[in-house]
Amino acid sequence: MAIDRGILVPVQAPAMTAPASITSVFSAAADTYDAGAEFQRMIAEKLASKIKALPLPAQPKLLEVGCGTGVLTRALADQIPATLKASWTITDIAAPMVARCERALGTALPGARFMVMDGTAPALAPGFDVICSSMALQWFEDPGRAIGRLSALLNRGGHLAFATLGLNTFEEWQAACALSGVAAPTRRFLSAEDFQKATPHGFNFRAEKAVFRRTYANGWEFLRRLRKIGAHRAVPEADPLPAGALRKVLRATDAPFTVSYDVIYGFINR
Repeated sequence: MAIDRGILVPVQAPAMTAPASITSVFSAAADTYDAGAEFQRMIAEKLASKIKALPLPAQPKLLEVGCGTGVLTRALADQIPATLKASWTITDIAAPMVARCERALGTALPGARFMVMDGTAPALAPGFDVICSSMALQWFEDPGRAIGRLSALLNRGGHLAFATLGLNTFEEWQAACALSGVAAPTRRFLSAEDFQKATPHGFNFRAEKAVFRRTYANGWEFLRRLRKIGAHRAVPEADPLPAGALRKVLRATDAPFTVSYDVIYGFINR
C-alpha cells in the first residue's frame, strides 16, 4: 500500500494561528466535501431539528457560521417553516465553500446573503435571533472566544446553537497510535465544561451530548474519509506522521475499525 505522507488526523498543538491556513484546507475540500460528509449531514439534521424546537420569533434573523457546502443550511431550510419568513445570512471562511453553498441553495432561499467571513472575528452588526454552526467550531483557533463574540450579536431572547466535536473524539485512533508506539497527532477538542466556562456573563448555557460510532473498513478508510472533508489537515502547520509511523498504525487498524465521535450540542441564549 502506498503511503500518502500528507495524511493526518485533526491535529493537536500547535494551535492554528493563521486564518489563511484553515481557509486553504477547506477551500481545497469544497469539491469533495459532500462525498465524505455522511456523518456531518446526520449531525446537521439533528441540530436543525433542535433549532426548529426553539421559541423563534415570527420573522427570525438567522446567521450561519461555517456553512461549508450547505449541509446545515439545507437541513434548516427543510425544517423551518416558510411561513416564518426567515432572513438568512450564510457565511464561511472559505470562499469556494460559500460559492458552492450559494449555487446549491441560493434559489431555495431568495434574499439570503452569502458571505465570506471568519467566524472568530464576525464582521456583522448585532441583531440576530438565531446564530448556528455545525461541525465548524472545533477547527477554530479559540472556540471559547469565538462563542463570546458570536453571542454578542444576538438579540435579547436570541439563541446561539452549535454542534461540535467533544473531548473523546477519535479515542480509538489515539489508542491505536499508543499501541503502535506512535505519538497520536490528534487535536484536543473542548468539553461541554469548557464551553460553559466560555459563556459570557448574563447568558445561559446548556449542552446535550451524544456519542456516535462509525465503523470503517480499516484505518486507511477512516483517514481517507477525513481527507475528503478537509479534516485530515485542519491544522496544516503541524507535522504529519512519518511514513514508517503511519504504516505501524495502519497495520494495527487493518480490519474493521470503529471510531467514536463525541458530539456536543451547545445552546447559549440571551
